[in-house]
Amino acid sequence: MKLRVFLIFAIIILALFPLWSCGGGGYAHVTIMLGLPHHAVLQAAPTVFERIYALFPLFPTNAHAAVPANITKLRLQVTQGGMVTFEESFSPTSSSISVDVPSGSGLVLTVTAYIDPLDPGAVLEYAGSANADLAPGEDVTISIQMLASETKLVIPNYGMGTIIQIDDINDTTPSTYTPPALYNPYDVAFDARGRIYVALGSSGLIRIDTISGANFFSGYDTTSGGMGGSLRAVAVDRAAGLVYYANAGNMIRRTTLTPGTYATYTPSLLTQVTGLAVADDGILYISGVYNGDDAVVRFDPEAGAVIGAPYVGGMITRRSLHVKISEPYVYVINASYVSTPVGEILRFTKSLQYAGKAGSVTSTFSSIVSAPMEFFHPVHFVAVLNRKFVLMDTDTVHGYPVFDRVVSFGDLSGSDWSAYAELDGSGSSMFSFLSYS
Repeated sequence: MKLRVFLIFAIIILALFPLWSCGGGGYAHVTIMLGLPHHAVLQAAPTVFERIYALFPLFPTNAHAAVPANITKLRLQVTQGGMVTFEESFSPTSSSISVDVPSGSGLVLTVTAYIDPLDPGAVLEYAGSANADLAPGEDVTISIQMLASETKLVIPNYGMGTIIQIDDINDTTPSTYTPPALYNPYDVAFDARGRIYVALGSSGLIRIDTISGANFFSGYDTTSGGMGGSLRAVAVDRAAGLVYYANAGNMIRRTTLTPGTYATYTPSLLTQVTGLAVADDGILYISGVYNGDDAVVRFDPEAGAVIGAPYVGGMITRRSLHVKISEPYVYVINASYVSTPVGEILRFTKSLQYAGKAGSVTSTFSSIVSAPMEFFHPVHFVAVLNRKFVLMDTDTVHGYPVFDRVVSFGDLSGSDWSAYAELDGSGSSMFSFLSYS
């Protein structure tokens, strides 16, 4: 009898051994290091216990080590050819994830970290991706750089000299920050950690950790070498840790997040900058005036040169006011309230080929609300990292009440359209945005 039990147990062990040694049929074992670069590609195989543990889905899958307390959930999604092949959530108590995933070539592994919405910071999500080819039974370690990817709405309230943060377009409890000196905020950007950078006109560039003004920093050189004047635009290369800022002319400056070496650019034929955006490959996209006409320009900071032909005029029939990158496209606000009013969002490929537009000026200026994709006078994108579009829309018709607002939508069809404004006792908006003509 004892011999029979022993033989049965041995058979079970032998049957499970291929699973332990090969990670299961069609599966690879992956350890993902979150935000920690320079790990070896291969590590020691998981222990037998870890293999057995992975066979029982009733047991929660955990990750290892510690992460900031404000992370509430981690999610791993694996896609192949645009199709989701694996998705699972993990304990928020880790800086690495160990899991068996379906093997295959051309895989994209994306990890998202969700932040407690009560956290005072601006970040709602961190995310990062890595490409992988995984053979059945393979055991690898992959490092993914986690960057701020979805934020609360941090709005430069130009006319009031304040920065306003709302959790989302439906928020009713905005937070307000007033910079130490009363200057007009033009633009806002975020680094990989989610710290807030504000272009403050003639007051230069500041950085704060949260909307409360925590760890206020203003040590950026915004005056030497002809940089003086009103600082209009700021953008951050989150992966490289570089901040770009531009004055109202054609001068753009770059330095590290904590200022070190500076590089200054004055692109030929560019005479005005109204907006900056940095692509994942480090290329700058600039809205403004080029060779006497409104345009969007590609600029390579490493080469110090404009790439290819800027998109000049064409569908930009009014002012090229601001630029946003939402992969795989570049979006530009084309608007003016003089002559024949125009309020449009233009779409371009990354090589600046025109790819469509949407939007018009509303015919009803009687309230904060309007039909989807009907604008007052769109002037500026906010929450530029977010999947949805959020932009500042200023009322250029009324003296009082004023209906300056923020509008949000999912795509150029106007899906999930919402409008937001804080009103005073007389029904006028508490927003006061810069109105470009």
